[in-house]
Amino acid sequence: MNEQRTQAYLNLIDQLLSCNEGDEPRILQENEELLDQGLIEVMIGVARQLERAGRENDAQWLMNIAQQLAQALGLLDNNPTESANTPQDYFNFLMEILQKVSENPDPQVIYPFWAQNLDKLNDNLIQILDSWAKNTLSSVAPKESEYIADVIFDFSSLIEQYSLGSIANNIELAIIGYQIALRILTFEKFRQDWAILQTNLAIAYSKRIRGDKADNLEQAIIYYQESLKVLTFELFPHDWAKIISNLANVYSNRIRGDKADNLEQAIIYNKKALNVLTFESFSQDWAGTKHNLAVAYSNRIRGNKADNLEQAIICFKEALKVRTFDSFPPDWASTQNNLGNAYSNRITGNKADNLERAIICYQEALKVRTLDAFPPDWATTKHNLAVAYSNRIRGIKLII
Repeated sequence: MNEQRTQAYLNLIDQLLSCNEGDEPRILQENEELLDQGLIEVMIGVARQLERAGRENDAQWLMNIAQQLAQALGLLDNNPTESANTPQDYFNFLMEILQKVSENPDPQVIYPFWAQNLDKLNDNLIQILDSWAKNTLSSVAPKESEYIADVIFDFSSLIEQYSLGSIANNIELAIIGYQIALRILTFEKFRQDWAILQTNLAIAYSKRIRGDKADNLEQAIIYYQESLKVLTFELFPHDWAKIISNLANVYSNRIRGDKADNLEQAIIYNKKALNVLTFESFSQDWAGTKHNLAVAYSNRIRGNKADNLEQAIICFKEALKVRTFDSFPPDWASTQNNLGNAYSNRITGNKADNLERAIICYQEALKVRTLDAFPPDWATTKHNLAVAYSNRIRGIKLII
């Protein structure tokens, strides 16, 4: 994907975001040469950036447009009648999956097999899995049903993290698999497994592409809260803290409820998690939570804006103690980009100094966020850098 085409995608996305309601079909038709998989990828990337920036409605709207385009272009196989595979093909594929997962649930074993069968990782497989599980789990002995539930549990964990094929389909497969496993691995008999399933469902709903984004996030909150009935601070402090940290992220991105209240809740949860996720014991989790706390402070509505940005800068800098270029380059670049935003918006200190620091942060981030490797992130940081240069006080101001 070259720079010129990426910019064309971004220009089209800007048109769609700013156009009057109902003008979208005309704009898309006028830019028919840009309607391809590359546009879908950039749309999804921009939607995620909008979500992180607090523009949840725009993010959800753009994600819906991307999904509709993907279906129209044949990039999502959501229509069972259009598949060249027969129901027997899907059933055989499902049986082979479960057999392989039961023998060795190693991604290095499973993922190459899936890569050869991407045409079967779709809604048809979801239906076959659900139907087969309902019929089978109700007709076998308890021990057998528990074994099958464990295998489906492993399958769901693997497919949720699988990056090839349709991500939307993969997440749906994971969700139905977790829900099937919950029919057997109940709260009464398998509390810890039940709680882990609740957590996994929460994670899947947090990143779900289909359905209403607001509904998905509410469902994620419910699942996280359910898991905390078992994974308590007293019995499982590390698990508890990671759930609390994830819950903070959901509240940061939450669409429903009062935005100010949601951000306050996110800050509270992040701080609670940091009581367990310390630098000394869990440095990577500590850094991720520090980063997320900084984002919440950057977006905070309540309190003094200048003080909030100072807290954000402190937390971003602390996260960079662990999120280094050598050890965690994408995370390092993300924190550098967000630190640049904080300096660009900073109220205290010298404005010229702040903009110089912002420019340095963006330039650092672009060492990782390249056009080839991370086109949406590259475009976002490039845009941020351009804004910083536009506002720059130092240097020679050229007037053209």
